Amino acid sequence: MITYEYPLNERIRTLLRLEDLFERSRHFIARTDPLDHHVALLTLFEILEVAGRADLKSDLLQELERQKQVLLSFRNNPEISEEALSSVLRDIEQAAAALASAIEIEPNDVEARILLSELQIATNKIAAAKVSFRAAIDRAEAAIPVADAFAGWLVLRGDVTEAQELADRLIADAGDAETFATASAFERTVKRPDRAVAHAERAAKLGLPAGRRSLLLDRGG
Repeated sequence: MITYEYPLNERIRTLLRLEDLFERSRHFIARTDPLDHHVALLTLFEILEVAGRADLKSDLLQELERQKQVLLSFRNNPEISEEALSSVLRDIEQAAAALASAIEIEPNDVEARILLSELQIATNKIAAAKVSFRAAIDRAEAAIPVADAFAGWLVLRGDVTEAQELADRLIADAGDAETFATASAFERTVKRPDRAVAHAERAAKLGLPAGRRSLLLDRGG
């Protein structure tokens, strides 16, 4: 039996709470008294409240991937049952797929999609990561900061053209000083220094402080 003593980690506390709630729901669902069924329904509502957090889904995805990698290291070990190991790995993959689907249907959760994309990058699911990043950009109230992070990753991968196309789609030709300052930084990210300078100059004409302008111009070196 595994014993958890004084779990200070919030994720462990949450998982222990979920485990307790699931056990409680199974207990009362199996009973026949109407009051027991009422308790079971209340417990299910608690489960939905706790498990509905998008950040928890992302945490669980990362934990499942970590466990998967640990178990994969046991492949071809003569002391390990390959059948049992494969069964557990299938269960993990099915759970991860279900969690990923749950995140994808979250209507507006930008952070969840960013976390999902980071996990997909870590597991070399590049196409899926791009889809998740773009979904986060489309849902974000301030799209440029999310897009800047995405573009920086694209540039590091060598996908500079794709990063520049993203900038073309998101950078507006009109706006206030802050808009042009943000555009200038974005253009630096996608390796277009001439455009970055032009946006910085437009921002300065619209009242951007000289210090901010200097920082924008110095960013490219």
